[in-house]
Amino acid sequence: MGDDITTLRAVLAIEARPGPGISAVLERPSAEALGDAIAADLVRLLPGITDMGVAIVGALYDQTQILSPKYPVHSALELLYRESLRGPFEARRLSIGAAGGALPKTALKPSATTPPGPMYLVPIALLGRAAVAEALSAQLERTLVDAGQASAATALLLKDQFGVEPVHAQYLSIDDLAAMLCVQLESIGLPELWTLLEGALYAPAEACWVTPPRGGAFTLRDGCVDALFQTFDAWAGVGAGAALAAEDELVQGYGEYVRALRQVSATLAAHGLEVEIYPILAALPEGPAHWTRLKPEAAAESFAETAVEGPREGAVLITEHATGQLGTLAFTVEWRDPEGKLRRRENHYPVRADGVGDCLNRLQSLPGSERTFAYPGRIVCDPEARCLVSDPDALGSW
Repeated sequence: MGDDITTLRAVLAIEARPGPGISAVLERPSAEALGDAIAADLVRLLPGITDMGVAIVGALYDQTQILSPKYPVHSALELLYRESLRGPFEARRLSIGAAGGALPKTALKPSATTPPGPMYLVPIALLGRAAVAEALSAQLERTLVDAGQASAATALLLKDQFGVEPVHAQYLSIDDLAAMLCVQLESIGLPELWTLLEGALYAPAEACWVTPPRGGAFTLRDGCVDALFQTFDAWAGVGAGAALAAEDELVQGYGEYVRALRQVSATLAAHGLEVEIYPILAALPEGPAHWTRLKPEAAAESFAETAVEGPREGAVLITEHATGQLGTLAFTVEWRDPEGKLRRRENHYPVRADGVGDCLNRLQSLPGSERTFAYPGRIVCDPEARCLVSDPDALGSW
């Protein structure tokens, strides 16, 4: 197939009622029937499509799998179309189905960790000569988002073959799908998440530096994201929390910051980006070039910062800082003399929500005599000193 062949990416987006018995992958005969129905819809909606090849896969995907760097699902469809040709390019229809439940390319396997719903996507790849594809691309953007509803026959087929209950089924270009995601993320207060995804999808080679108003920073290049995680002391002292005065404001603000950082990191990973979280114990770097100079060789599952220097000697008091929504955020460890005077303070952080076990293993190996554990069920801080502290109720028993 010639080098002048261009691929356009589209999807059939299905809003469906949740229910049991959904089949995420169709066998070949069912996939061919779905391909016939989709092709008929596209000819009705896009007259210029007759000179384009159409490749579909009979499977349902979540938008995180479709909107991933390099578009792996659509790229697999394009590759299968190219492999199906025995000579020069020809406009034909290719419907990919499973054999014994297995699809022919690994990239086509629907993700088991992010099951689709409540919006299911059937990917469609359109291939054709560059001039034809360019004209059709304009039709896609002009027609589908406004008038791209699937036919009643296709909706019935979706119900019969996949077992879904379609509320609405519409064809969209991949850019229309991305625009919908942008609106969704901005509506839930995470515009920085869209900025990073947009960079990964449309300008992967360009460096992207994002500093959300809640605090912290993210940097993106070549599909890899560094999440810069500020400790409470850094965030409250020289970060976004420095403008907050009251204890409840600091506690609420830091909780919102950590929640957003975890949500952004998890969502980026679901979209196929590699995410590493790095601790920042002071002010944030000034930008990507500054971060490149400061960046450590490797990220870690947990880390410790020394808040008050001193010997690791005496009785040990360990306070867990946690919230009901986020779980454990940090542990403050203090060594105190027999009179209860502070000798040393450390804060131990699980870098990720699932890094608490690694953090606990680290705590078990710390030196000290008698140990007291405190679980106040909240973040305990000193608003004047701008730092995490031990649970005052536990200190009162000394």
